Amino acid sequence: MGQRKEQMSRKFKNTSFSEYMEKSTCFSLWILCATIVLQRKEDKEGKDREFMEREQEMARELLKGAYDLHVHSAPSHVKRALNDYELMEQAQAAGMAGVMIKNHYECTAGRAQALNQAGLFQTRAYGGLVLNWPTGGLNPYAVESAMRLGGRFIWLPTRDAGHCLTFGNMPGDFLTGQGSR
Repeated sequence: MGQRKEQMSRKFKNTSFSEYMEKSTCFSLWILCATIVLQRKEDKEGKDREFMEREQEMARELLKGAYDLHVHSAPSHVKRALNDYELMEQAQAAGMAGVMIKNHYECTAGRAQALNQAGLFQTRAYGGLVLNWPTGGLNPYAVESAMRLGGRFIWLPTRDAGHCLTFGNMPGDFLTGQGSR
């Protein structure tokens, strides 16, 4: 029991991953933009402008009808660039079919249901539950509740998994600790 408490007091350190978590919005859009930027070798004289326009058009086409299965939006315990409504606006504008809203510390099924019931978007929102300690850990009752709310994903522990605990805390964590690394 004491060893588990000690593990629970360790969380991620403030690493580049935490910076990513703070800035993450619609991962599909980010990865496609990054792909385009990485493929662009040099554009000092505008030589690659036509190439870039073709790549951007291809990225827009790939997003049409796509699902993003891992999006962190506000409200959240960690600062996020977009709230749920803004996320849906961007996904809708990109022609995406749906987004899966994820939060490490609470069920997102109700948030997704509220977005869908508002009837403002053709893009569908989906929610789920991460089995970290703030939701009861490996808790079958929390899973049942999430599913009854329309949850579509159940994630095993993330921030409270043994591997993550070795890194210490990150912004928004409930427990603090140095980690073992």
